[in-house]
Amino acid sequence: MNLPLRRAKIVATLGPSSSDSVTIENLIKAGVNVFRFNFSHGTKEDHQTRFDTVREAAKKLGRAVAILQDLQGPKLRVGKFPAGIITLEKGQEIVLRLEGTENAVTSASRAVVPYNYERLAQEIKVGHRILMDDGNLEVVVTGINDQDILAQVVFGGPLKNHKGMNFPDTNITIDSFTPKDREDLLFGLKLGVDYVALSFVRTANDVRTVQKFMHAHRKNIPVVSKIEKGEAIANLKEILEVTDAVMVARGDLAVEVGTAQVPTLQKQIIRECNARGIPVITATQMLESMINLPRPTRAEASDVANAVLDGTDAVMLSAETASGKFPVLTVSVMHNIILETEQRVPVLANGSGKSHPESHSFSLRSPSLVDAIEHAAANLATWVGAKAIACTTHTGQAAQALARYRPTVPIMAFTDNPAVQRKLALVWGVQTCETESSTDIEKLFDYAEEALVNARLVEKGDLVVLTAGWPPLKHGTTNLLKVVTVRKESAAAIDEARKKPKKASGPFDENISGYRTEKAQFVLDQNLCIQCGGCVEVCPNDIFGVQNRRVHLKEPNCKNCTFDDACMQICPTGAVEVIRLSD
Repeated sequence: MNLPLRRAKIVATLGPSSSDSVTIENLIKAGVNVFRFNFSHGTKEDHQTRFDTVREAAKKLGRAVAILQDLQGPKLRVGKFPAGIITLEKGQEIVLRLEGTENAVTSASRAVVPYNYERLAQEIKVGHRILMDDGNLEVVVTGINDQDILAQVVFGGPLKNHKGMNFPDTNITIDSFTPKDREDLLFGLKLGVDYVALSFVRTANDVRTVQKFMHAHRKNIPVVSKIEKGEAIANLKEILEVTDAVMVARGDLAVEVGTAQVPTLQKQIIRECNARGIPVITATQMLESMINLPRPTRAEASDVANAVLDGTDAVMLSAETASGKFPVLTVSVMHNIILETEQRVPVLANGSGKSHPESHSFSLRSPSLVDAIEHAAANLATWVGAKAIACTTHTGQAAQALARYRPTVPIMAFTDNPAVQRKLALVWGVQTCETESSTDIEKLFDYAEEALVNARLVEKGDLVVLTAGWPPLKHGTTNLLKVVTVRKESAAAIDEARKKPKKASGPFDENISGYRTEKAQFVLDQNLCIQCGGCVEVCPNDIFGVQNRRVHLKEPNCKNCTFDDACMQICPTGAVEVIRLSD
């Protein structure tokens, strides 16, 4: 009876390709759980509009969708060139000069690269490397003259305005929480974002600074620490003691510590987060080729799958959805990769998994009662063959504790707090359902049972594990564990219109388009279709087309179908169905 549910979550970045209401709705339908607002780009007006659009779309679709505000942080960049670009040659002598000083873009004998950090000349040393444009260019410091830094090009190439700079050998003292970040965070708190990502975290104190700033403004939004500096790796355990979530920001991390270290560091960070029950996001270039192409590379598909196998709570899309050509299709592809991986490889659960048993075992030094109850629930579900676990939670702590032990059955969290619903959108394996506050715990259990049946997760006669607290839906009260047998009847059958589609007179005349040949019945349900165009891209016989931004059947071409089922496999909602009638 159990329907396949995706456990790992998807974070998608909004941008020029994905800011209209139709695209945002379709991204949610395709599987987005969290939208990332990148405050390195865009105006406050842009972010305000996107925020309102996401909230409206989520409400319309009845989904709990979180919004993650990603602060820019102290991004050190090159300045502006007269022609907008210069080319550096291997072995060339250059000078890096503080932007705004006299002759900042001119030099009689050397090419000049302006920079924007006034203390750089005091902190950098001869022999230190400077990487630019995500590490594509590299220079080595050969001398320092006041604010001028003399350097020799090791790896050259074109360098455009405002490209990023990294200093892997230099202890840069600039604050992680910049004045711009403070202004942006105040704006985000006013909007009501659900998570705040802090860039270039180096120490636990960086995280505390942001938390104190929010507390001073009577807010307590979860902080996501972006691990992208060598210092953050050295201080990882201290950072994990104070942060609410983590992002493995592999782009800058690779530039800082070297690409070769990133795969093992990714696994280490995920393992450490899993052990503490801290949500962790794996980010950067996961489906990079889909910025311009309708299919990912095999290596990218493996990258997403391996992050899931590592135990990540979520995987993230950046430019793929912000500025790519196929934002909805990209999410659909990522959804399918995750789902296929999770279905074919057993979930590491309750400490019984072979790969990282320490990540999911009951290893907390001073476990709380909540942790003890949820650990027992995860084990109990396996031992008695339960089909789902339901927990009531007012703060999300119980659901997050339960997810830490990676149970093999679906988790449904019931809460009276919409903000907690959105917070749990980032947590592995947790589905949420809003419920009213109640002092009648049996009434809550009845409601949970009915919701699980309606969600088609269980049916009459199945066992369900329930956890709750007394008094119910109060902070820190989880103290109950119960196993019940489902008494309610199964949910209604699938819409009969899906089973008996009518042939439409045109592709847009009916919500369900159908066409029959001697060999097959073709169905396209516009009630389910999110217009991602996946079927159009994968069909080798031109059976599907797009007109006025709606997918439709090209009926004359249906006779050419080769029944490879690619259209059904790529469709994230089951809107496409090809029923083979004969050979």
